Amino acid sequence: MASNCQISTPEQYVDKLLDDVGYIKHIYDKSFLENSCGEGNILRGAVRRYIKSALSEGYSDEEIKKGLENHFVAYDTDPECVIRCIQSLNSVVEEFGLFNVNWNVTQCDYLKCKAQEYDYIVGNPPYITYHDLTEEQRAFLRLNFSSCKKGRFDYCYAFIEAGIRDLSPAGKLAYIIPYSILRNKFAESTRNLIKSKLTKLTDYKGIEVFPSIVTSSISIICDSQGSDGFEYENVFFNKTTKMKKDTLQGEWIWENTNEGERKFGDYFKVSNSIATLLNKAFIFDIDKFDEDFYYVKQYKIEKNIVYSAISAKTCKSNKGAHPKRKGIIFPYSISGSKLDHYDEIEFRKLYPECFKYLQQFSEELLNRKVNPGVKWFEYGRTQGIQHVFEDKLVFSLVITNSINLYDADSRSIPYAGAYIRVKPNSGMTLEKAKEILQTKEFLSYVKSKGTPTTTTSYRLSVKDIEEYKF
Repeated sequence: MASNCQISTPEQYVDKLLDDVGYIKHIYDKSFLENSCGEGNILRGAVRRYIKSALSEGYSDEEIKKGLENHFVAYDTDPECVIRCIQSLNSVVEEFGLFNVNWNVTQCDYLKCKAQEYDYIVGNPPYITYHDLTEEQRAFLRLNFSSCKKGRFDYCYAFIEAGIRDLSPAGKLAYIIPYSILRNKFAESTRNLIKSKLTKLTDYKGIEVFPSIVTSSISIICDSQGSDGFEYENVFFNKTTKMKKDTLQGEWIWENTNEGERKFGDYFKVSNSIATLLNKAFIFDIDKFDEDFYYVKQYKIEKNIVYSAISAKTCKSNKGAHPKRKGIIFPYSISGSKLDHYDEIEFRKLYPECFKYLQQFSEELLNRKVNPGVKWFEYGRTQGIQHVFEDKLVFSLVITNSINLYDADSRSIPYAGAYIRVKPNSGMTLEKAKEILQTKEFLSYVKSKGTPTTTTSYRLSVKDIEEYKF
C-alpha cells in the first residue's frame, strides 16, 4: 500500500466534517462508521461529541458506555493502527470518567466486510492510485465495484461506492477525498454515484489540508434521501453557492471562465511528448562525440539516429552560460510526414553500434507495458511521434502562476510535458500561441479547469488546452 493511505485528518477538518454532516446532538441511538480509521482522529471527535450530547440529554454513564459499544464501528487493515486507535479512544472516554469500553474496532478491509447500514459514515478513505494497486487488488475491485469496472480507477472510488451503499434510509455520509475525482475521466461513474446523494461539496483547492501531501482535497456530504440541488463551498474564496445538479455533467467545473469565440485547438495542435517508457535507454548526456558518433561509456551511437532531447525543464536550465545537451535515439524513419518502422534485422544493419547500445537494456525494454505492435527497440508508446519534427513550443502540463513556453526547432524531440505546433493553413504563428496562452484569461481557465497538484499548481491535459476559447 502507498504511504498516503494512512494520513491522519487534522482536527479542524474533523470538526468540519462532523458539523457538515449534522453529527451534533440527538445522536445517542445513531450508528456511526469510520471505515478506514487509522489512529482514530475522526472517531475521537465523534466519540467526544457523542458523550457530550448524551450527557446533556440525561443518559447515565452506563447507558453511554453501552451506546459507545453498540453504535460505533471502525475498520482498518493495519493492526498497529487498530491498537493505537483503541488507545486513543480510551484516552477520550477517560476524560469523562468512563472506563473499560469494549470498542468495536476491527482489523479488516472494509471493502471485504459484509454490508451493513449506518446512520453516519464519516471518513478519510485511503488514497491509493491505480499505479500503486497490486494486480490482485485491481482484480478484486473490478469484480466487486461498478465504479472500478473501467480504466485506471483509484482505491478510494470503491470506498465512496461502498459508503453510499451502506447508508441507512435516513443515513448521511461525509468524506474528505482527492480533488482529482472531480476531473478524472475514469471517475465519472463515481461522480454519478455521488451526484445522486450529494447535498454539499466543499472545495479546498488552494488550501493545504494535509501538510505532508500535495494532493488537493474536497469534502462531500451525501444524504441517502438525496436532494435536487447542493451547496458548493469554496473555502479559499470564502464563498458558498446553491447549485443545481444538472450543472454536473462530465467533468465537474464550477467557474465559467472560458467564454471566447475561437478554440485554441482550431488553430494549434497540442500533443503529449513522446513516451519511451524507459528514458535511460534512449536519452543520454552529450559529452563526447566526433564527426560520426556519440560516445556513452564503452559504447558509441551513430549520430544520424540521434536528435536533441528537450523538455521544459531542460529548456529553462539551458538558459545558463554552460547548457548541458541531451541526445535522444530516434529508432524510426521519417519521410516527409510519413513514419516508417524498421524491422529488427534492418535496424541492426543500418545502426549496428546503436543496436549494441540498446541491447544492454533489452530485458527492461521487453518488460515495458507498451502499445500493441511496438518492437523492443522502439518507444513504448507512439504518441507525439508523427509530427514531432516541426517547429514547436515546449511546456509543462503542470502550471504555476503562468505558463512557460519554450521555442524548439524541428530537430528537437520533447520527452516530457507537451508541445504545440501550428496547424497547416491556420494563418497563425507560434508567437500568437504564446500571446494567447500568456494572458490572465488563460490563467483563470487553468485554475478553473485544471486539477490541483499543490495549493498553487494545476495540471491540464492537452485536450483542456485545445478546448480553451479566446
